[in-house]
Amino acid sequence: MGIEPKHVSLSSLYRTCDRLVAEKEAIEQSLVQRERELFGLGDKIILYDLTNTYFEGNPRAPEAQQGASKEKRTDRPLVTLAMILDEEGFPKTSKV
Repeated sequence: MGIEPKHVSLSSLYRTCDRLVAEKEAIEQSLVQRERELFGLGDKIILYDLTNTYFEGNPRAPEAQQGASKEKRTDRPLVTLAMILDEEGFPKTSKV
């Protein structure tokens, strides 16, 4: 993108992430529609992938909950990640 990494602050990355999350559904819908147009994709088979990872941030965050960790981290709350894929492996939607 022509931006020197040394000129990008952590704060600006966080602000950008906040803006992207606010537009997540619209972005995903737009990408799904564009992929459908480019590649002639259908909705025949939908695969659902689910995993979790331990939470590094604020352990009191509403997204983090106790559960069975695949990484055996009983000391940290978990965040569950899910993604729905079409029959070609293209993402349809995701959720944390």
